[in-house]
Amino acid sequence: MIKVLMPLLLVCFSFAFTPQEERQIIKDIAEIKAQEERQIIKDIAEIKATLEQLNKRIEDINKRIEDINKRIEDTIKRVEDVNKRIDDLMNFLWMLTGIFSAITAVTIGFALWDRRTMIRPFEDKVKSMEKDILENKEKVQKLIETLRELAKEDEKVARLLKHMNLM
Repeated sequence: MIKVLMPLLLVCFSFAFTPQEERQIIKDIAEIKAQEERQIIKDIAEIKATLEQLNKRIEDINKRIEDINKRIEDTIKRVEDVNKRIDDLMNFLWMLTGIFSAITAVTIGFALWDRRTMIRPFEDKVKSMEKDILENKEKVQKLIETLRELAKEDEKVARLLKHMNLM
């Protein structure tokens, strides 16, 4: 915009000034233009420096984000490893529970089988003894009846039967 206005201003004011004043104005305008160009160059340099600093900060932030992402991934991997270990441990505990349950069931089964096989011979003996007792009971009853008959004739036998509470 300044480039357009400068020539226009020169044309407008060239009739009102002397040649020396015109030279001074042109010189002043050239000096102002040079100062503006220097300021623009300086501003551009500052902007470039600021952009470089911003780019560096952005790169630093990106590196930090990448480091954080890597840490998060490492943490996730560790958590997955811990989960796998816990799963393995739970499987092991279930196996142990199954093994102990099986051992307990086998032990109880063996105890029951052993008791049955151990008691059966005693049951057989008791049944045979009961049978013998029943058979002998009749014989004993007959013997006692016979001794009572004999006690009617023999006093000695009668005393013995009374002493034994059989009379």
